[in-house]
Amino acid sequence: MSTPPDEDELVEFVGDITDYWTYTQVRDWVLLHPEMTRTALHLYLLIRSMVTESARRSGGGLRRMSLDQLCWLLPGVNGKPASPTMVKDALRLLARHGLVLNPDEGRLVTSSGRSSIQNTYRRYQVNDLPPDTYTGWRNVWDKLDAYRPDWREHPPTPPTHVRTDAGVQQTSTDDPGRKSDHRNDQGRQDETPGRFDGRKSVPPGRKSVPPGRKSGATRALTSENTLPKEVSLTSSSLSGAPSSHATQGEREMGAAREGEQLAEVGVPGQRQDVPGESPAAAESGDQEQGHVQDEDEVLGAWAVGAGVPAGRPPATVRRQLAPQVAELVASYGLEAALVIAGYAGAQSWYDLGRAATAPACRRAVAAARAPKEGAEARRGVCPEAQCDGSGMVYAPDDPEGLRPYRCGACRPRQARTAHAYVG
Repeated sequence: MSTPPDEDELVEFVGDITDYWTYTQVRDWVLLHPEMTRTALHLYLLIRSMVTESARRSGGGLRRMSLDQLCWLLPGVNGKPASPTMVKDALRLLARHGLVLNPDEGRLVTSSGRSSIQNTYRRYQVNDLPPDTYTGWRNVWDKLDAYRPDWREHPPTPPTHVRTDAGVQQTSTDDPGRKSDHRNDQGRQDETPGRFDGRKSVPPGRKSVPPGRKSGATRALTSENTLPKEVSLTSSSLSGAPSSHATQGEREMGAAREGEQLAEVGVPGQRQDVPGESPAAAESGDQEQGHVQDEDEVLGAWAVGAGVPAGRPPATVRRQLAPQVAELVASYGLEAALVIAGYAGAQSWYDLGRAATAPACRRAVAAARAPKEGAEARRGVCPEAQCDGSGMVYAPDDPEGLRPYRCGACRPRQARTAHAYVG
């Protein structure tokens, strides 16, 4: 017989679950803990779910439970009830790693007889975060990126995470020079429960690509990105213009020498001719270079859409997307391919062809190809510029475009209300 919960037993975990079917969110590091057994993880999920659900129950609070009640909650093997020994072993493992503790500062598991496991009730404190210094995988993507074929013989060493007043600093044991820190004054990437705050480390020498910048584009020559000083040999004046005191012969000789230097140094972003190379080989080289640039731009657009901090998709994702770039650019063009890749990244899709056929992606591609005036250019088609001229309007809460309704301006006789969607 269980005792009613007391007011001092209320826990601080508050959930925002409003659906009939409740769910439980846990941190990724718990799922990837190398010592976590399936029974211990299952028991942790059950206790964690009661903490989340207690906020919406009448009376609230996580009640005291007996060991026998935990045996009743935890499914056993092959449909059999869970034994007290199974539950005790799982509780000891969870207590050793600080996931489930006794808030009364006592032992979580004690030796007890059959009557004691049914009549002794205890509170359980559930923790979500690892210790201040923890060696392990932060999320599934980080562990997947560390995969290598010989992982059984030479398993990769997970990074070490150290929590300080300034935030969390991550240090990779395999690469001591690779560090990543997350300061408390930085914006959080994801405020939803079940995500460990932080960011992926960037290997030394790799520069992150800001959103909107195309990684494969060649920078234009400016005052800060110009040719080397050794190129200009026509004048020694501070203005950079040819000296007025130079003779005509000196100016012609300087121009010839400058042309020679330009041919030797080369203009950034321009392919240099190779002596003895056939025109077909040169054209093939230009096409290959353009394909590499298109691939970098498309993959960069996918990374920006997916919110990858480094602006570059992981190696595993890059291997899946790279073979699709050439066909995508050939079918839709580079500008549309960038839009499709960004949409695929936002949806965490690795099939660019599937993303290209999505209704929301098609509308985004059409908007990118349309004139910049937008609604002004469509006023000749739709009297009130409510749609793109197709006579169908898509609701803001329908990103896939599955429930369009008819435009009242283009189809007044067949118009329906904004909430009467066409099946």
